[in-house]
Amino acid sequence: MSEQRIGGGIEPLGDLRSFTWIAVVLLILLGVLPGCKPGTSISAKEKPARVEKIEGTELSRITLTEKAAQRIGLQTTRVKVEQVLRTRKVGGEVKVVNVTSNSSAARVQVSLSRGELNRVNRSQPARVSALEDDREDQDNPTAELAGVEDGDNDADDVALNYAVKGAKGLSTGQRVFIELPLSTMMKRSVLPFSAVVYDLNGETWVYTNPQPLTFVRARVAVDYIDDEMAVLSAGPPEGTTVVTNGVAQLFGTEFGLGK
Repeated sequence: MSEQRIGGGIEPLGDLRSFTWIAVVLLILLGVLPGCKPGTSISAKEKPARVEKIEGTELSRITLTEKAAQRIGLQTTRVKVEQVLRTRKVGGEVKVVNVTSNSSAARVQVSLSRGELNRVNRSQPARVSALEDDREDQDNPTAELAGVEDGDNDADDVALNYAVKGAKGLSTGQRVFIELPLSTMMKRSVLPFSAVVYDLNGETWVYTNPQPLTFVRARVAVDYIDDEMAVLSAGPPEGTTVVTNGVAQLFGTEFGLGK
């Protein structure tokens, strides 16, 4: 089961993200991150940052000088709330392909149980992708539900027929993925994945910006990644300002990794 933002693709959240941030921390130590050149990392001598423990918590408040913020290329954005659509990806088969001089169309069929059918949102389009091209950078065609009929092998099965326009590259008998929209829709908080930092325990955080040049780490729960946007199951409220560039340097400053 997965979810997606309307109009976006799906990218599973994997362990590679955690290793990426461990590598980022190491790069901080070496002073070779973009915007953090050797000899210009945050240091006690220059005093571009002040780190103060927040009483009663394990967090710190980081205050930067304007020069330090400019040096690391600090950028921010606000947490947004968007409508997301729950989806399920299943296997299907191309039954018919019609090609003319001006267009191409296909009929794609997928088998479901009657219980599963009740969970499909029939008013929303599905998305079709070839097995070998199931990648986020592919412009996969959408498909409209054209009809439901009894399945061939089981009385409890039904066959959903989807009409696909712009079916270039599909052929009769080809196995494909069909991303079915489900009935559940909800509003969720989203922000750029570049705002998220992993600690060494794999916990996910962002840096909020409650006041000019002041930053405080806040915990988030990332449900999944959609087209470089992180969809959250928990985190700061809508409208909260968070850092999108300079996150690694703030993390290194808070924990003294640049010293």
